[in-house]
Amino acid sequence: MAMERAVKPQRPVTEYNVSRLGLISIQSRVADNQLMGWEAIQTDGSNRQGIICTTSDPFGVPRGLASDVFSGLLTAATIRAEGGGSGQELTMTAAGIAKHAHLKIHDRHYHGIDQALSALASAKYKVFAQWTDPMTRTSRDATFSVIDFLERQQEEHLFNRTQAQMNYVVRLNREIVRSVEGSLVLAISPTILESLPNPGARAVYRMLESMRRDPEDVTRAHKTLKLSIGDLAEATRLLGSRQEASHQMRILAPYLNALIAGGYLSSYQTIGRSARTQVHFVFVDDGSLVNMESRRLLLKAGVTGKNAESLAIGHSREEIECAIWLIDDKKGRDSTIRNPAGLIVKTLKDGTARDMLGTFRQRSRPVAVKVERQKALPNAQAAAPASGVEVGRGILQGLVNRGKMTAEEMQLLVALHEQERLSLQEITSLVGATSAAIQKLLAERKA
Repeated sequence: MAMERAVKPQRPVTEYNVSRLGLISIQSRVADNQLMGWEAIQTDGSNRQGIICTTSDPFGVPRGLASDVFSGLLTAATIRAEGGGSGQELTMTAAGIAKHAHLKIHDRHYHGIDQALSALASAKYKVFAQWTDPMTRTSRDATFSVIDFLERQQEEHLFNRTQAQMNYVVRLNREIVRSVEGSLVLAISPTILESLPNPGARAVYRMLESMRRDPEDVTRAHKTLKLSIGDLAEATRLLGSRQEASHQMRILAPYLNALIAGGYLSSYQTIGRSARTQVHFVFVDDGSLVNMESRRLLLKAGVTGKNAESLAIGHSREEIECAIWLIDDKKGRDSTIRNPAGLIVKTLKDGTARDMLGTFRQRSRPVAVKVERQKALPNAQAAAPASGVEVGRGILQGLVNRGKMTAEEMQLLVALHEQERLSLQEITSLVGATSAAIQKLLAERKA
């Protein structure tokens, strides 16, 4: 739903951009009264401006790890679009999403990614007077979701039915995808992301990188950035009843310090008091737009630093992957090649890689059986390995969150597991089962 009306012009924001609108909170934990929804509305007479988020998902509003999950989806969509495909609908595993988000996946992440996808698909956003054209004096209201469609597909393992691969079919909101400059998505540094300790720090990194870009030319970035504490709190979507600048900076400080330690920020400082507080950021580099993943691939293939950077700017990642593939294939047939890195550079510069993209896309790939064990550890920070009961409880809690069973049924199944009347393998097999199948199993074991 979209509605237009004439209002007094405000500062124009022309994108359905997740970072700029603050659709996903950087906080992993929020207060109970904001778990199922939040609003950030300003009123000026009869005019309203701001955002409302509501959800029906038991997990609550998108937050924390949801930022990583959305980034992984957006990166995959951008890569697919660069290859000539439609990036709006994707079929991915949890491991694939984590890989594109540059997240080192652990067992606990499978359940978290599943929850985050549900939260992103369930959350509804209402935006009031957020985009204003100063020429026509017209603003737009809109209602939308970040994910328009989510489907889970479970593939049984060929030899072990207790192990399965979960595929997610995700259709991203078209306007959300179009609002983000694709080359900027691919320029996010995997090295920096992997050095950051939590979803909040990674979300702040992506947000600052998007905000310091020149909206007219995303290949240009500012070495410094000034944001009011209000704009910063809105972009990071800090939820809570306390709005004091000092309190908000205490929340943000650990994330910003992590960015300094990760080599992204040189420094930051606050100037002013109360609502007039401004945060001044100084970045380590000048932000030249280099596809960091392309640069990494070239460096790994032996191309030197300056050549790697210039090629990463001038060629798509698929062209670079094609060039590396062509030379690797040639090396397999010709053992006399002594300078493969030089051949990669030549293949890119003379256009051979670009001309061979069609063949590269149709190349045969080794088929491997991928297995993801769907487990959720309720305490990610536990020092000791989780027991079978804890793992089983986490899996069952995930089914409760997805509406496959009630909390009472979960407690009965946990009790059966503790009494050794239900094995962990049987609990794991319930991940793809229907509600009717779960109730049937429960009735059989209670008898």
